[in-house]
Amino acid sequence: MASEYSRVVAFSGNSNAIQALELPAPSYGVLDRFIITQTSPTGTSGSGTFKVYDRRSACIGLTDLNVANSGSIVSISNASGQLTIVFSAPHNLIAGNSFLIKDCDTADYNITYTVASVASTTSVIVSSGITGGSETTGVWQTLPFNPRTSPPTSLVYSGTVTAGTTFQEFNLNRGYENKDNQDINLRSRHTGLWLEFTADALDPNIALGWEVAYTCQTNSVD
Repeated sequence: MASEYSRVVAFSGNSNAIQALELPAPSYGVLDRFIITQTSPTGTSGSGTFKVYDRRSACIGLTDLNVANSGSIVSISNASGQLTIVFSAPHNLIAGNSFLIKDCDTADYNITYTVASVASTTSVIVSSGITGGSETTGVWQTLPFNPRTSPPTSLVYSGTVTAGTTFQEFNLNRGYENKDNQDINLRSRHTGLWLEFTADALDPNIALGWEVAYTCQTNSVD
């Protein structure tokens, strides 16, 4: 017999900014109900778009859970086929380790690399045929657990919130299995879906408050 799991999560942020947050939920199940409501400020109506994922790193600016190391990129410099990559914190990588970069403004840098040499505790050198210039954006992570599903799709649901209205959908019947929990020993550590919400720009740019309510059906609640 299926169990029902419901939660309400509040979030906020400036308009025209991307918000990413965890939606606690069973590690696998069916997304059944989804409601997004603007809670503040009174007298101002915001709008936006959203995506619901079953993997943290599918959100812009976030990395996977349950990886050995991850963080943000300080800089990437390119010199004669070698990239020097500087991280925001000690990387704990050694020569031969592989890692992934995503969300760089220079799209060519968003690939998997192998460490050629360690320059310092916070930087490495990799060989690359990329001809791009310097870069100061992006996040990185060591490679995650291999998902059990193939292909490893992550998008569960998406939609648009119209200004002055509440977005609500019922009987969605969107099945999911959290990709951050592919190791059975870690399944109780991290469960949930992930919301990526982009509020449309307002003039002037002001902070908006939102609330998301959702219900999942599952045969096992972790």
